[in-house]
Amino acid sequence: MVPGVPGAARPPARRRLALRRLRPGTPRPDWALVGDRLVSGRTDEATAIGLALPGRINVSNAAMALATAASLGVAPAAGSVRLRDVRSVAGRYEIVDVAGRRVRLLLAKNPASWAETFCVVRGAAAVLLVLNARQLDGRDTSWIWDVDFAALRGSAVFVAGERHLDLAVRLDLNGIAFTVVSSLREACAAAPPGLLEVVANYTGFLDLVRAIREEAVGA
Repeated sequence: MVPGVPGAARPPARRRLALRRLRPGTPRPDWALVGDRLVSGRTDEATAIGLALPGRINVSNAAMALATAASLGVAPAAGSVRLRDVRSVAGRYEIVDVAGRRVRLLLAKNPASWAETFCVVRGAAAVLLVLNARQLDGRDTSWIWDVDFAALRGSAVFVAGERHLDLAVRLDLNGIAFTVVSSLREACAAAPPGLLEVVANYTGFLDLVRAIREEAVGA
């Protein structure tokens, strides 16, 4: 442990070397993410990033937030403790009950975010993909051809949204079996037992969050 810094620990030698083995003339970084720890390039002190939010992408986001906060005088160890309390962001990653089923809501808006999200849902019992193409989403859905859907093999896959046929063609050519549904409730009824992972782009996600909250208010 680093004296006076709760939650911070000296990184093992191999982690310190990860920061020191730089090409001659390469600037030493102020901060580096090594595994799940934020390491100071100046002191080699490491702060564990333990999040309730899933996925490597959130660890990366947290590292950048902690590094930024440190430049404003907030100790990474103190900031990390606060980040551990975050369980959802504007509905993202929130687990809700729909028709007696546990459903997790995930937002994916471009090939990179879909790929990161698939790392989260890999091995899930069931996954619902929702694709729209309104102004906020972008009218052109050709970007889905840059997404590898192979991570969904083995899961029960459902597709919905205004451009569900675009997804259907892409999944078919990726060799992924799927079922077309008209709503989240229909997916809940058809999915096998277990958590239903819902991956939607911007407006599809917003529509789902709005519908779920309106239903909860009217219940």
